Parts: sequence; C-alpha cells; structure tokens
Amino acid sequence: MENQYIHMVANLIAVLAFILVLVYLLKKLKSSKYSTNQMIKIMNVVSVGTKEKVILMEVNNTILLVGATPNHIETLYVFDASEAEDKKAAINKNSYAEEVANLAN
Repeated sequence: MENQYIHMVANLIAVLAFILVLVYLLKKLKSSKYSTNQMIKIMNVVSVGTKEKVILMEVNNTILLVGATPNHIETLYVFDASEAEDKKAAINKNSYAEEVANLAN
C-alpha cells in the first residue's frame, strides 16, 4: 500500500516536471521566432497610461509613430525618408521623450 503512494507521487512529480519543461521550451521557441524578424523593429516604447503606449517602430525602412491601446492601434505619424534618417540619428543621441516633445512643437 505504501509502495503505491510512493509510486503515485513519483509519477505526479514526473508529469509536473514534464509540463514545466514543455512550457519553458514553448516560451523559448516563441521568443526566438519573433526576435529574428527583420521586417519590423521596435525602436522605443513609452507608456502614457496604464494600458496606453506610444511606439516608435521601423517597418521596411519607414519609421512610424503608433499609439496602442488594448482595443485599438492607430498610426500617429509617418516619417518621410529624410526625416527617418534624421530621427534614426537623433534617437541614438536623444531620449524618446525628447523626440515626442519635438513632434509636438
């Protein structure tokens, strides 16, 4: 009788360990799938509320300023080619908050 309980607990631990390993592997595969994507680069993200974000991203050598909420995504500004090169250089020097402030002016 006692041997059955030990066997049952050992099987339970084995199943839980198997599930944890599967979850870990799935997370690794999922993150590596998106990290190799060269089409879209997230340059910077700023939270402007509890669930609202402003995202600066590069898509096919075009820089977009996007506003995102849980229910809606909207393009706020599309930089033209000359602005895009200027912004890429400026982002390396300035903070994103300064860049958004400059857009407002």
